[in-house]
Amino acid sequence: MRRRGERIIEPRVLVDAGPLIEEAKKKLGISYEALAKKLGISKTTLLDYKSGRALIPLSIYNSLKHVVKEHPAPSRIFPPYWGQSKGGLISGRKARLSGSKAKVMALKSHLVRKAKREHLISELAKELQNNKPALLAEFVGRMLGDGSISRFPKYLSSEYENHERMRELVRELFNYEPRTVKRERYYETRLRRISVQVLYKLGIPLGKKSITNPHIPSFILRSNRREVIKALIRGYFDDEAYISRTRIEVSAAVRIRDAEICKLLKERFKGRKSISVKLASKALKTFKPPRSNMLEGIKLLLSKLGIHAKLKCVRVLLNKASASVEWKLIISGDDFHKALESGLLSDWKRRTKP
Repeated sequence: MRRRGERIIEPRVLVDAGPLIEEAKKKLGISYEALAKKLGISKTTLLDYKSGRALIPLSIYNSLKHVVKEHPAPSRIFPPYWGQSKGGLISGRKARLSGSKAKVMALKSHLVRKAKREHLISELAKELQNNKPALLAEFVGRMLGDGSISRFPKYLSSEYENHERMRELVRELFNYEPRTVKRERYYETRLRRISVQVLYKLGIPLGKKSITNPHIPSFILRSNRREVIKALIRGYFDDEAYISRTRIEVSAAVRIRDAEICKLLKERFKGRKSISVKLASKALKTFKPPRSNMLEGIKLLLSKLGIHAKLKCVRVLLNKASASVEWKLIISGDDFHKALESGLLSDWKRRTKP
């Protein structure tokens, strides 16, 4: 049998080898593995010849024909190096690159593919911003509303309308049907990479929002079109907002990145899971709560609609691994009624109001 990877250097025949191999196997009364061994090839190679994935060498064809006796002649015979004219074979052996050259060529190929992919994503993001800004803004809002921005956004079973709306947005924006996985308590929407790559191009990284602290994309912040602003806020509120009879509240946590401050807070308030911002500021004079880029962006967009929202830092959350601050955006009073009248909440979300 030939060594693994060694190519048979001889003419190849264009013929339907499947019936020929099958008939030879029956006449000899042996298995594919035994027939392959008899022909001096592997079973995988024999099955490749049988299925037509590879052309059968002339010598193997003649051996099989000798067993079968009657079989149509090949329609064409190709030379030994057919398909290898661009340098695949030299003197009957494959021309191999050195390790360093192969690495350089692989790196170049990777960079070319990466550049093409980034260009495609950039063009798609621009096209969506120009042609479907409101739909894209709502998609961004719904993705920002999830606890962790990922390819698999999750919705509770009670939020089925939210899940269905996300599927509609994906179909209209990216022209594919996202797969849905039903879990015990929630629905999981399986997005393709193209969707989250567009988000990344808009400046929204994947990961937990408390860690990445994402910004609202600039094309939405700069927009004065009410439908675009409303679409983002509606998408975000549908997932994140708590609605009572008198107010709308939205919370967001932001990780404290200063390791020294985290350590001092944990030592000072050992055993406590949360403390007020005022208490943390008294204990550490240098403590300044990190801002929530997302809620500040939402507040700015609300002001463009003539709605005043109050943004305040309510507490510091402590756990074993990290510390974070919790921000709240509150819409109350006349602004609450104005928000309801402006259509910032979907009908199904308004029905959940106590």
